[in-house]
Amino acid sequence: MATQIDEAILAAVGDRWTKVAMVIARTARALHGELPSGDQCCDEISQHIQALVADGQLAARGNIKDSRHQRGSALRRTLIATYDKSCSRQSIKGIMQLRQRQATMIRPLRAIAAGIVALTLSFSLLRPVAEVCAVLVRRRWPEAWFSSSIVLYCVFLAAVVSLAAAVIVGRYTFKRSAGSKLVSRAG
Repeated sequence: MATQIDEAILAAVGDRWTKVAMVIARTARALHGELPSGDQCCDEISQHIQALVADGQLAARGNIKDSRHQRGSALRRTLIATYDKSCSRQSIKGIMQLRQRQATMIRPLRAIAAGIVALTLSFSLLRPVAEVCAVLVRRRWPEAWFSSSIVLYCVFLAAVVSLAAAVIVGRYTFKRSAGSKLVSRAG
């Protein structure tokens, strides 16, 4: 009988704040034939509500012990009550740890993405500069041993500089995201 009353109370309470009197009325309506009538019904439901609040399945605002005479008393579900009954506190901790692991897995992916973007942008900006430099070097030393492949050398140098910039941006992004997580946890 106690579990039926608790289930009816949890069904009457949602994620938003609901007045205690409304919860009692909905629960009494749902269990109309199984509870004594009158004040005894309301008192029994009120005792179960207090037990659910003490257990942590419901969050309370205001004085829930005297719900008939108190204005502003309200209830809502807590995080634990929104999961199925098969979920225990241990599995909720497991879900939270899984979310934290997923967040730590995203950090390196963000750093890699930032590095790839930096590599693409810097190479697209440095390649024309490298080709112009190669043309100027070829004009200056047309008979030099490296004049035939100077464009390749300059583009390779631009690629190395772009790769270095990508590594620096990626490491900075990784370190910055790790620092912001620490600040948000402390605050």
